[in-house]
Order: sequence, then C-alpha cells, then structure tokens
Amino acid sequence: MSNDPNTSAIDWEREPDLERLRAAYRMRAVDVFQCVYELNKLSELGSIMSMIYLSFIYSSGEHLPTDNRQAESWLIRATEMGSVYGSFRLGILRKKQGNYADALRLFDIGAAKDYPPSLNQLGYMFDQGLGIRPDPTRARGLWERAASMGHVLAMRNMAYCLLVGRGGRREIRKGLNRLLDAKLAYSKIRKTSPISELLY
Repeated sequence: MSNDPNTSAIDWEREPDLERLRAAYRMRAVDVFQCVYELNKLSELGSIMSMIYLSFIYSSGEHLPTDNRQAESWLIRATEMGSVYGSFRLGILRKKQGNYADALRLFDIGAAKDYPPSLNQLGYMFDQGLGIRPDPTRARGLWERAASMGHVLAMRNMAYCLLVGRGGRREIRKGLNRLLDAKLAYSKIRKTSPISELLY
C-alpha cells in the first residue's frame, strides 16, 4: 500500500495547512528528521493527515528504524480525532495483533459511515468468526454494500461465496461472473488510480 493514501475517508478540507503538510511529507526522503518535526508541529494544529503520515513513517522502516509503538500511537490519535481512515488502519493492526474485539469496534466505525474497506474487513471478520460468532449472512450483506460501491476485494469475496455454493447451486455461475467482474475492475482501477481505497 502506498504511503500517500488517496481516499475519500480523508477530509482534506479539515487540514489546517495543506501545502505545508504536502511539503513536509515530501521532505521525508531528503531529511526525515525535519519531516517528522514538521508533521509533529502540524499535528499540534489538528492535522489528522500528519498523524497518518507519522504512523506510516514509523511503521514502514523506509526512512527511520521501524517503531511500531510510535506508529500505533499516531493511529490512535488520528482515530480519536475522528479519522475513518485512521480507524481502518488501526483496525488492521488490531486484527494482526489478534485483538479481534477492538478490530471489530474499529471497523464498525468505518462501516457506520459506509467506508468500503471497513465494510469489507468487518465482513471478513463475521465470515471467519474472528472475535464474534460466525455469521455468513451478515458477512455477505457487508460485502454486498462494499461491492456496490466498487470495492474490489468485497466483489471478490462475494464471488468466492457464490463459487463455493453458499448461495445454492444456481448461484455458482453467478459467482464466476462476479469473479471476472472483480478482476476487470481491479485492472481498470490499478491503471487509473493505483492507490485507490477500492483496492484495499
């Protein structure tokens, strides 16, 4: 995943100084310490995206040694400031840590706002019974919502459900068509917007 998310869940209008934010983040390859300093200053002004960027910098190990504790703390702050994208990323982290109850809560934040990646992840957790009793019907409903917004992974998940016969034998052919649709959508989105939220 790119370190520069292009997502509708980020409210760029709420950023206190968008040009300064962009300049600070571009600086990471040249002077990562100045970049981190500037992003910290912007976070003090209420910049949610600076918190997301700081989380990326600390988790990637690309310009600084990996510091998962710092990365996590910045995601927590972004989530507390109301970032749906931050709650999604923190939910992914909690799921990896095996903290399924918190992951469910965090994905539910985005699902309540119809954020497709959160809907998809919440569907996966219901499907697999991670931290909750398995509920394939609820999973399918969540995937359908995300797929209706063009979310490729949700489209693929729905296709697999149908291909393995969860919708009955008559739905298997429909599953194959949906899988092909998902592959076509993936190719099309990758060409036009390779960091689109519809791909993760």
